[in-house]
Amino acid sequence: MEIEAFLAAWLGKPGGAERSNSHLFFCDVSSLLGVPRPAAAEPGGLGDYVFERVVRARESEGEGVHGWIDLYKRGCFILEAKQSRITGGQKRPPGLAPGEADKPPPWGRRLGARGWDKLMRHARQQAERYVDHLPPDHEAPPFLIVCDIGSVFEIYADFS
Repeated sequence: MEIEAFLAAWLGKPGGAERSNSHLFFCDVSSLLGVPRPAAAEPGGLGDYVFERVVRARESEGEGVHGWIDLYKRGCFILEAKQSRITGGQKRPPGLAPGEADKPPPWGRRLGARGWDKLMRHARQQAERYVDHLPPDHEAPPFLIVCDIGSVFEIYADFS
Protein backbone atom coordinates (compact mmCIF):
# COMPACT_ATOMS: atom_id res chain seq x y z
CA MET A 1 0.00 0.00 0.00
CA GLU A 2 1.27 3.46 -0.84
CA ILE A 3 1.47 6.06 1.92
CA GLU A 4 -0.74 8.53 0.02
CA ALA A 5 -3.54 5.97 -0.36
CA PHE A 6 -3.27 5.04 3.32
CA LEU A 7 -3.47 8.66 4.44
CA ALA A 8 -6.40 9.38 2.13
CA ALA A 9 -8.25 6.33 3.48
CA TRP A 10 -7.64 6.87 7.19
CA LEU A 11 -6.32 10.28 8.20
CA GLY A 12 -8.78 12.15 10.37
CA LYS A 13 -11.87 10.61 8.79
CA PRO A 14 -15.01 11.22 10.80
CA GLY A 15 -17.49 8.37 10.98
CA GLY A 16 -17.17 4.66 11.37
CA ALA A 17 -16.74 2.60 14.48
CA GLU A 18 -13.83 0.92 16.24
CA ARG A 19 -15.08 -2.64 15.78
CA SER A 20 -15.88 -2.07 12.11
CA ASN A 21 -12.63 -0.31 11.25
CA SER A 22 -9.83 -1.56 13.47
CA HIS A 23 -8.98 -4.84 11.71
CA LEU A 24 -8.95 -3.27 8.26
CA PHE A 25 -6.93 -0.32 9.56
CA PHE A 26 -4.27 -2.57 11.09
CA CYS A 27 -4.13 -4.76 7.97
CA ASP A 28 -3.48 -1.56 6.00
CA VAL A 29 -0.80 -0.52 8.53
CA SER A 30 0.83 -3.96 8.14
CA SER A 31 0.84 -3.61 4.35
CA LEU A 32 2.22 -0.10 4.57
CA LEU A 33 5.05 -1.27 6.86
CA GLY A 34 5.72 -4.36 4.74
CA VAL A 35 5.15 -6.79 7.61
CA PRO A 36 2.88 -9.86 7.69
CA ARG A 37 -0.76 -9.36 8.57
CA PRO A 38 -2.10 -11.01 11.72
CA ALA A 39 -3.07 -14.65 11.32
CA ALA A 40 -6.46 -16.28 11.74
CA ALA A 41 -7.21 -17.07 15.37
CA GLU A 42 -6.83 -20.61 16.64
CA PRO A 43 -9.78 -22.39 18.28
CA GLY A 44 -10.89 -20.57 21.43
CA GLY A 45 -9.62 -17.19 20.18
CA LEU A 46 -5.98 -18.05 20.80
CA GLY A 47 -2.85 -17.42 18.76
CA ASP A 48 0.49 -15.66 18.84
CA TYR A 49 -0.24 -12.90 16.29
CA VAL A 50 -3.99 -12.35 16.03
CA PHE A 51 -6.87 -9.94 16.35
CA GLU A 52 -9.17 -10.35 19.36
CA ARG A 53 -6.84 -12.65 21.31
CA VAL A 54 -8.79 -14.12 24.22
CA VAL A 55 -7.33 -13.68 27.71
CA ARG A 56 -8.83 -15.14 30.85
CA ALA A 57 -8.89 -13.45 34.23
CA ARG A 58 -7.62 -15.14 37.35
CA GLU A 59 -10.04 -17.16 39.48
CA SER A 60 -10.10 -14.40 42.12
CA GLU A 61 -11.54 -11.98 39.53
CA GLY A 62 -14.57 -14.12 38.80
CA GLU A 63 -15.45 -17.34 37.06
CA GLY A 64 -15.61 -17.05 33.29
CA VAL A 65 -14.40 -13.43 33.18
CA HIS A 66 -12.31 -12.78 30.10
CA GLY A 67 -11.33 -10.11 27.62
CA TRP A 68 -10.09 -9.68 24.09
CA ILE A 69 -6.81 -8.04 23.12
CA ASP A 70 -7.53 -6.00 19.99
CA LEU A 71 -4.21 -7.00 18.41
CA TYR A 72 -1.60 -9.23 20.03
CA LYS A 73 1.83 -10.36 18.90
CA ARG A 74 3.48 -12.67 21.39
CA GLY A 75 6.75 -11.34 22.72
CA CYS A 76 6.26 -8.04 20.88
CA PHE A 77 3.16 -6.02 21.77
CA ILE A 78 -0.36 -5.69 23.03
CA LEU A 79 -2.38 -3.12 21.09
CA GLU A 80 -5.64 -1.60 22.28
CA ALA A 81 -7.58 0.33 19.63
CA LYS A 82 -10.14 3.08 20.08
CA GLN A 83 -11.91 5.37 17.67
CA SER A 84 -12.81 8.67 19.25
CA ARG A 85 -16.20 10.25 18.79
CA ILE A 86 -17.82 13.53 19.69
CA THR A 87 -20.99 14.16 21.68
CA GLY A 88 -24.03 12.80 19.91
CA GLY A 89 -22.11 9.97 18.25
CA GLN A 90 -20.73 12.00 15.33
CA LYS A 91 -17.03 11.31 14.71
CA ARG A 92 -14.21 13.80 14.34
CA PRO A 93 -10.49 13.82 15.04
CA PRO A 94 -9.64 14.67 18.66
CA GLY A 95 -9.05 18.32 19.44
CA LEU A 96 -11.32 19.75 16.74
CA ALA A 97 -14.30 21.87 17.71
CA PRO A 98 -17.78 21.12 16.33
CA GLY A 99 -17.99 22.13 12.67
CA GLU A 100 -14.24 21.76 12.16
CA ALA A 101 -14.36 18.08 11.16
CA ASP A 102 -13.69 18.97 7.51
CA LYS A 103 -10.55 20.96 8.36
CA PRO A 104 -7.21 19.19 8.69
CA PRO A 105 -6.03 18.68 12.27
CA PRO A 106 -3.42 21.09 13.63
CA TRP A 107 -0.19 19.15 13.12
CA GLY A 108 2.81 19.82 15.31
CA ARG A 109 0.92 19.97 18.59
CA ARG A 110 -0.73 17.41 20.80
CA LEU A 111 -4.32 16.74 19.76
CA GLY A 112 -7.03 16.13 22.28
CA ALA A 113 -9.35 17.37 24.91
CA ARG A 114 -9.95 16.06 28.42
CA GLY A 115 -12.42 13.41 27.21
CA TRP A 116 -10.01 12.15 24.55
CA ASP A 117 -7.15 12.00 27.05
CA LYS A 118 -9.39 9.99 29.38
CA LEU A 119 -10.31 7.60 26.53
CA MET A 120 -6.65 7.00 25.73
CA ARG A 121 -5.66 6.64 29.40
CA HIS A 122 -8.38 4.01 29.92
CA ALA A 123 -7.22 2.17 26.80
CA ARG A 124 -3.69 2.06 28.19
CA GLN A 125 -4.96 0.75 31.53
CA GLN A 126 -6.95 -1.90 29.66
CA ALA A 127 -3.81 -3.01 27.78
CA GLU A 128 -1.87 -3.12 31.08
CA ARG A 129 -4.53 -5.41 32.58
CA TYR A 130 -4.22 -7.74 29.60
CA VAL A 131 -0.52 -8.23 30.39
CA ASP A 132 -1.55 -9.71 33.75
CA HIS A 133 -4.02 -12.05 32.03
CA LEU A 134 -1.62 -13.57 29.51
CA PRO A 135 -0.95 -17.29 29.92
CA PRO A 136 1.97 -18.10 32.26
CA ASP A 137 4.18 -19.16 29.33
CA HIS A 138 3.73 -15.77 27.57
CA GLU A 139 6.17 -13.17 28.84
CA ALA A 140 5.02 -9.57 29.16
CA PRO A 141 5.63 -7.93 25.79
CA PRO A 142 8.06 -4.99 25.69
CA PHE A 143 5.49 -2.69 24.02
CA LEU A 144 1.97 -1.56 24.83
CA ILE A 145 0.37 0.35 21.97
CA VAL A 146 -2.77 2.45 22.20
CA CYS A 147 -4.25 3.69 18.94
CA ASP A 148 -7.00 6.14 18.10
CA ILE A 149 -7.75 4.85 14.61
CA GLY A 150 -6.78 7.36 11.95
CA SER A 151 -5.35 9.82 14.47
CA VAL A 152 -2.55 8.63 16.73
CA PHE A 153 -0.44 5.77 18.05
CA GLU A 154 0.83 5.99 21.64
CA ILE A 155 3.67 3.54 22.27
CA TYR A 156 4.82 2.59 25.76
CA ALA A 157 7.96 0.52 26.26
CA ASP A 158 9.25 -1.55 29.18
CA PHE A 159 12.46 -3.45 28.61
CA SER A 160 12.88 -4.66 32.21
